[in-house]
Amino acid sequence: MESSILLFGGRSDERLVSVASAQNLSGQFSFGELWYMDPQGRLVTVSRQELADHQRPFEAQFHPSQKTFCEDIAMALPRLKGKVVFLGLHGTEGEDGTLQEIFEDARIPFPGSGSRASRDCFDKLRAK
Repeated sequence: MESSILLFGGRSDERLVSVASAQNLSGQFSFGELWYMDPQGRLVTVSRQELADHQRPFEAQFHPSQKTFCEDIAMALPRLKGKVVFLGLHGTEGEDGTLQEIFEDARIPFPGSGSRASRDCFDKLRAK
């Protein structure tokens, strides 16, 4: 899956869960790149080994060793052209339709529900 990116982390309090999910996913699939979104929304490329080596992901914050390559996902859109983005983010952004809408508008493919379904499901009252 050379032309794929696993995006994980994020600004949400669910960031720790996202790192644990990314560890599992990167161990099962050969993503072309791993991108960590830090709590400020900046993006950092992470090696598979660095992610795998992170201990206690549900308790300890992940701090990548590399420097930021983009200040936010909007600035990174040109780098996503021709790639599939796997959303490994949990909570806001990753589940509420925010990133899905950005990727739909930019015609960046991603597996999973679209922005409208994500928004509807994230709204617990509406989903009931």
